[in-house]
Amino acid sequence: MLPVAKKKRVIFPAVAGIFPVRFIRQFNSKSEFRNPRAERNPKPEDPKRCEDSLLAKHFSDHGTEGIFGVRISTFFRISGTRISDFKFDNSPINISTRQAGFSLVELFITIVLVLILSALLLGRGMFSNQQRRLVNCQKNLQNIYLASSIYAADNRGNFPLLAGAQTAEPPLSLLVPRSTTVTEIFICPSSNDKKLPEGEPFAKRRISYAYYMGRVKTDGSGVALLSDRQVNTLPKITRQQIFSENGKEPGANHSRAGGNFLFCDGEFRKEKPRASREYLFPTNVVLLNPKP
Repeated sequence: MLPVAKKKRVIFPAVAGIFPVRFIRQFNSKSEFRNPRAERNPKPEDPKRCEDSLLAKHFSDHGTEGIFGVRISTFFRISGTRISDFKFDNSPINISTRQAGFSLVELFITIVLVLILSALLLGRGMFSNQQRRLVNCQKNLQNIYLASSIYAADNRGNFPLLAGAQTAEPPLSLLVPRSTTVTEIFICPSSNDKKLPEGEPFAKRRISYAYYMGRVKTDGSGVALLSDRQVNTLPKITRQQIFSENGKEPGANHSRAGGNFLFCDGEFRKEKPRASREYLFPTNVVLLNPKP
């Protein structure tokens, strides 16, 4: 005859299809039969499961189950905090009374700082763009100088000259198409002047640069030949205004950033709205601004 304990172990599989598994588990947990070997050598409890059990018990006592369905101990492992560092009392947890993320003062200070940084970055970006356009403008003036030098080599050292000219377009138009076929070099990249047709004279159109008509190749260094559009056609002395100071016409190719000068030896110079030196010329030389 089999012992009673063995009888019950044999019966359970037979009735597993009739009774729910939960009922069988509950019956086993309440069973009086124990394993003596397991009592002598108990297995150590998993600390992670202990932590989960401790927190689960605390939250279940207060009617709160987990946090968004995620294991509770996961949050403590990520933050490096041990559950034993916390002391739970019997008071319920009030989730609705947590503090706000930002106060109005903190939000206002954050917005002010963002606006200040945006203004600084925007100003620096605009300054960089303006400097790049000034450099491209200098390249235009150097290309015009190369074309003028070719013209002077064919005309006894004289740069383009046209009697009775009132603006810079008619004399400089003599460079096209014999000395150059590229007309985009006569338009400043910072100006709003329209693009010129390639390879065609532009005497009746509008360019961006002022021209000192009457110069010769031998005039040498320090003698102005070309410049950005100026405020007027008079000789300039030191500290006198040559380009726009408010970004409005006349003389505003580069807004309030000044402009460039090109000399008879091919060198160029960047000037602020007010001259850093004298720009004088004799009576046989005429300063011609482009059309307004």
